[in-house]
Amino acid sequence: VGTPSDVEKVTTGQDGVLSGMKPGGLFVDCTTSKPSLAVQLAACAAVQGVLALDAPVSGGDVGARAGTLSFMCGGSEAA
Repeated sequence: VGTPSDVEKVTTGQDGVLSGMKPGGLFVDCTTSKPSLAVQLAACAAVQGVLALDAPVSGGDVGARAGTLSFMCGGSEAA
């Protein structure tokens, strides 16, 4: 998923990821996007009873090959 608008479409659209999740589930967004989109996705998840974490990954291709990727997670205490 390349851009914030792509993330929004595949997550919140009619056939998006959130539409297929059950209440009590956990949605984790590992894209690097806009903070405002993370807030929006968490709100959309909450409407469906789903918890959400914003967890962008740092390290890129080099980190992936070396096994040194880092996740920076943000979300509610419950998530």
